[in-house]
Amino acid sequence: AAQTGSVSCDDCDLQKDSLAGAESCDLAHSDYYLTNDNGESKACPSHALCEGGYQAPIPNNGYWVDRTKYKFAGDIHECSRDTCERNLINSSCWHIDHFTNSNCSSDELQCIEGAFGPLCGSCEDGYLFQAVLNQCSTCGEVQIVS
Repeated sequence: AAQTGSVSCDDCDLQKDSLAGAESCDLAHSDYYLTNDNGESKACPSHALCEGGYQAPIPNNGYWVDRTKYKFAGDIHECSRDTCERNLINSSCWHIDHFTNSNCSSDELQCIEGAFGPLCGSCEDGYLFQAVLNQCSTCGEVQIVS
């Protein structure tokens, strides 16, 4: 509503949303995300899921985002290896306030088991990159092709 005591609500613009009874449209609408603390919103980047509200874009399988700063949230990168995988187990880690939280491991949220780092491009100790599968495999599972 434009004023306290109004009997009708104003509609939020296409990119924004609000909770019932809220005085302002400070949430991102579905398929959009908030770009900063000022409440600006942008369309969801390609190859990502945007649930709206205070959630950052969540990269699709095969894609990765740098979680070191929220300003990178809309920069979705394609992974050259089959090591990037969306993990929604802890969806609160995609909230704007938790995006850079050290309790939200970027590797656990975006990489398959055995992979880590930028673009999930490195293999953990005990794993070896297997080109045939284009991903990290435990050393006991590595197939030698002659």
